[in-house]
Amino acid sequence: MLSVVALAGPALAADQPCAQPWVAGNPEGNYVVAGAMGDVAYRVANGRRLALDAYVPPGSGPHPAAVLIHGGQWKNGSRVAHVRQLFEPLAAAGIAWFSLDYRLEPGSPMAAQDDLAEALRFLRCHARKLRIDPDRMALIGEDTGATMAVLEAAENPAAYRAVVAVGGTFPDRPSPDAAFKLPANFPPM
Repeated sequence: MLSVVALAGPALAADQPCAQPWVAGNPEGNYVVAGAMGDVAYRVANGRRLALDAYVPPGSGPHPAAVLIHGGQWKNGSRVAHVRQLFEPLAAAGIAWFSLDYRLEPGSPMAAQDDLAEALRFLRCHARKLRIDPDRMALIGEDTGATMAVLEAAENPAAYRAVVAVGGTFPDRPSPDAAFKLPANFPPM
């Protein structure tokens, strides 16, 4: 299943304070796309360092940005393994991309959701340095990442221009009045 949802409205302002500095652990990148920066820590959660890989096109920008969220049923996967096929087409289109890791805790999918929210705050607070336009940000999720992308966009619809969900598991028809949340019996897959 592939779902593409275009969202309208301005994104959240990029004036949030940065809790974590932008430091590339591997400035040579992930070896997939020339110019990518690798292993940029965006958070430490429960003693685990969480990182992302990044590519920002040359030029002054601001550039549109895509945040890539890998799948793996909340128990495996990585920022390179499951979404790697998107790196080159996004770079060729002049779109900055950020591919992140999150906590893999099958019994606690909300930990991963919290990591996604923190990564997005991290990117927004560094938007000027990265030459990205926080008003032109999209979420692209595969499998579990699709579920996470849709949940994030449902929570903050004005923050994203588009969501691309490839696969994913979703609760049946949430009430339009209710917040879109994982039900208590939502399987960890």
